[in-house]
Amino acid sequence: MRRLSASLTFVLLLTACSRHADQALSSAGGAPSARTSVAVPAARPGMDTANADYYTRSNLPEWAYATLRDDGSFQERYQLFLKFNPSFQSGLFSGDSLPDVAILITERRSGRRGIAILHSGDHSIHIIGAGTEFGNGGDDFAWLGQWSVEDASVLDEPSIRGRQALYIGKGDSAGGMVWWNGKQYVWTQWGD
Repeated sequence: MRRLSASLTFVLLLTACSRHADQALSSAGGAPSARTSVAVPAARPGMDTANADYYTRSNLPEWAYATLRDDGSFQERYQLFLKFNPSFQSGLFSGDSLPDVAILITERRSGRRGIAILHSGDHSIHIIGAGTEFGNGGDDFAWLGQWSVEDASVLDEPSIRGRQALYIGKGDSAGGMVWWNGKQYVWTQWGD
C-alpha cells in the first residue's frame, strides 16, 4: 500500500511540474502560437498538436523549423510524421559544409509517407516519396523501417565527395542510399 502511495505521489508531482513548466513557457513566450506553428500530427497517442509542435520546435534546428513554418505550399501539402524514432536526421547532404536536415513527412491528401530534405545553405526543401515517385523507394515510404546518415565514401561516385547520404531500408532486407548529385536527390540501390 505504501508503494502505491509513493507511486501516486510521484505521478502527481510530475503532472504538477509539467503544468508549471507549460505555464512558465507560455507566459515567457516559449510556446509557439497558432500562427507560428508547423503542421504536425500528434507525435504519439494523446499528444495534442500544440505539444507536437512544441516538441518539433524544440528538437529541430531553428532555421529548419522556420523554413517549414514559412513555406505555405509545404504546409498545405504535407505534415510531419513524428511516429517514428528518430523522426529527423541531420547530415552534410548538399555538399556546402553546412548541416542539412531530413524529416519524415506524410502527404496530406494521400497519406503517403516520404522525406523532406532541407538544405541549410539556401533553405530549399526537397521531397522524396510522399506521393512523388523516387527510385526503387516508390512514392510511399510506409515500408521504411530504419534510416541513418552514412558517409558518402561508401558509394563509388566521384561527385558525392565531401557529402553524406541517407540510408533508408526496411530492416532485414534491401534499401537504398539517397544522395544529392548537385542538382537533385537520387537513389542508389543498396543490398539485394
